Amino acid sequence: MDNATEELLYRPTVRYDPIYRKYVNELFHATDLDRNEIMRLALFCAPLGALFRSKVERHLKPGKTFPEAPWGPQDGRLWERGDRA
Repeated sequence: MDNATEELLYRPTVRYDPIYRKYVNELFHATDLDRNEIMRLALFCAPLGALFRSKVERHLKPGKTFPEAPWGPQDGRLWERGDRA
């Protein structure tokens, strides 16, 4: 298996408050997105948004800067298909 394939198989365990689970389930039932697509979309959008950036910047380690996402709004296929195509 090559590195690109291995990267696509990355499946982290995420623990979060039930309020998030309820919201993801509501999005799942209200859209044609599956739960993986919803989470990928959230991760895709997060670094492009001011609120996420402001929250992270308060937790930056000394001497570190907020890393810029290597994607932009035009790279929708990244979250839609979960790949870099």
